Amino acid sequence: MDQAAQEATQYQLKLSAEGEEGAFEELAAGGMTVTRLTDEEREAFKVTTTDVYDWFRQQGTEPNLDTYMEKIQVCNDKFTNGELEAITGVEK
Repeated sequence: MDQAAQEATQYQLKLSAEGEEGAFEELAAGGMTVTRLTDEEREAFKVTTTDVYDWFRQQGTEPNLDTYMEKIQVCNDKFTNGELEAITGVEK
């Protein structure tokens, strides 16, 4: 049963990714500019928005923000290093 659930989850993630891509294409066809950032642009965005994270930390409304950000960074690093599949996020 666990294997079936894992397979169903992977399949759903794949469908979601395909649907997302289709949505981007539809938006672009309708005249919207869809921007995909390079790794360098994404890093520059992170640096530029550091003050936003600091502001959220100061608000104290999300006590787990730093933990979430650390876990996101671990996943991003694994993806960048080729350790996670692009669509499912499953470790290779």
